[in-house]
This record gives sequence, C-alpha cells and structure tokens, in this order.
Amino acid sequence: MIRQIYIAIGALKVSRAFILRYRLWEKWESMKWMHTLFTALAIYVGLKMFGMIGSALANLGHLASGDLDAVKLGFNISSLPDWSFVQSDTYKYFFLFFVMAMVYHIGGRSLEIIYGIPYRPSFKLFVRSQFRTTILLFICFVLEQVTVSISSGVLSIFGGDWLSGPVKFLIQSFLFGAVFIDMLHEIRGWTLKQGIKHSFNYYPGISITLGAVGLLLSYVPFLGVLLNGLLTVAFLIAIRRVENTMAIAH
Repeated sequence: MIRQIYIAIGALKVSRAFILRYRLWEKWESMKWMHTLFTALAIYVGLKMFGMIGSALANLGHLASGDLDAVKLGFNISSLPDWSFVQSDTYKYFFLFFVMAMVYHIGGRSLEIIYGIPYRPSFKLFVRSQFRTTILLFICFVLEQVTVSISSGVLSIFGGDWLSGPVKFLIQSFLFGAVFIDMLHEIRGWTLKQGIKHSFNYYPGISITLGAVGLLLSYVPFLGVLLNGLLTVAFLIAIRRVENTMAIAH
C-alpha cells in the first residue's frame, strides 16, 4: 500500500510532462460530441460552485457588517441548495458520469502510448463505454452506502465515531479511483465485478491516492473537470509501473 502511494505521487508528478510530450489533446476536434458533454458539465457544475462561493462571500460581508439577519436569510435561500448539491453522496457520481467524456479521450490516447492499444474513437464505442460507466457508478454508490454504514456502525460500537469521517473519505476515494481504473479493465474485457475486485486486490494505494486527488479536484469550479480528465494519465502511468514490478497483468 505505502509503495503504491509513492508510485501514485510519482506518476502525478510526471504526468504533466507526459501530456505535453505526447500532445494528448490532439484528435479532440474529431469528437464534437465530447465537446458538448464537456461544455455542459463545465457550465452546470461551474455555475453551481460559483453560486456556492458567491453566497458564502456575501454572507461573510453580512457577518462583517453585523447584519446577522441577512446572514441567516442568505444561507437559507441560496447557500443551502448549492451546498446540498455539492455535499450530497450522489454529486461525485454525477460529476464522474460527465467527466468520462474527457477520460475516454485522454485515456484512449494514453493507452495507445503506454500499452500500445490502438485508439479508434467512435460515438458507438463511447456510448457503450458510458453505459458501462453508468452501471459501475450505481454499483459504487451502493457499495459506498453499505460500506460506510457498516464501518460507522463498527466504529460507533468501539467508540471511534471520530474516525467515521476519515474512513468515509477513504472509501469514497477508492471508489472514485476505481471508476478511472475501470477504463483499463474494460479494454481487457473484464466484468465490472472482476474490475472492482482487481483494483481492491492490486491497486488499492493507487486508487485511494489518486482517487482522493480527483475527489478534491471535483470541487474546483470549471478546472476540476479538465484536471480530472488529465488525472487519467497519472492513473495509467502508476498502474503500468506497478505491473512492471509485479506480474499481475492478465
């Protein structure tokens, strides 16, 4: 686990040079439908996040002026809907569904370079991939609810309620990362169950570390979408490095 964390951090550091060297943004123009998904997500999530930030700043202004009634009114009317959207357990899965348009392209180009798998993008293949992703996201959502509930219950019994938050974040980070790694599992013809199990058995450190980075970046307005798409490179570099040291690729 610790070794994989170091590998993941190292992959994150070199991913920028990899992206620039191989110009992974090329061939993007031929996928107009990806532009549509990307733009829709950036606008929707960006407006939500900027609305949340704007509400928070407005309320800070009311607080500084001593207008406590305005602060309460501001949070009741504008802040809570935005916060509830971002803080809900479904937010990250909604985010992942749309960011897969970026992952599909960046990941496809990276797989071609790292694994020698030809990248031949088509709308049909993308739709099929999105359908698989939709099922995976639902499975991850259910797994999160079950595992978080069980872990919270166990921690509560042993007086470790204070650990519930960190444990939930680790679970969410792993599942967030597992969605990215599934791109490789799909190419290898594995089922969703096989993919999740493989990530848990062989890539837990990578999934948690880079998944945590992606999860945190998902809260960054606009740039979070782009940066998560580029994070795919770090995932694939890290996995390749692990596979080079352990004979686990099938």
